[in-house]
Amino acid sequence: MDYIIREMHPNEYPLLEDFLYQAIYQPDKTNLASKSIINKPELQVYIKDFSTRKDDYCFCAEVNGKVVGAVWVRNINGYGSVEMLRNDFINNFSHEFKTPIVSIRGFAKMLQNDDLKTAYETLEEISADQQKRLGIAS
Repeated sequence: MDYIIREMHPNEYPLLEDFLYQAIYQPDKTNLASKSIINKPELQVYIKDFSTRKDDYCFCAEVNGKVVGAVWVRNINGYGSVEMLRNDFINNFSHEFKTPIVSIRGFAKMLQNDDLKTAYETLEEISADQQKRLGIAS
């Protein structure tokens, strides 16, 4: 079978309704949902006014001049974005990285002040916390 993968043309965007309907998992093939299900707001978010947002992209597969499949992406507010995920990762990593450093700095101050009992207890806490972190990371 010869096929072409290409950007979808704007006049073909209405086909996204068909592909969205086909993408809905329906385990009971004898009792399929009406195609009108795609008019629900929670599904319309994927296709409504497609191409009006800067991050809307669509590629389609064409066979013998007919579009037979499509894949499209849209950055949807509230569902997160790569930028949000990156920022969350950096914030979490920064926190996890700084936490042991702050603990170690406090431990060193206790040693400088000759508070060995408290320093020993703190060292045990630091050790337990690091074991937990290592368990999460592995």
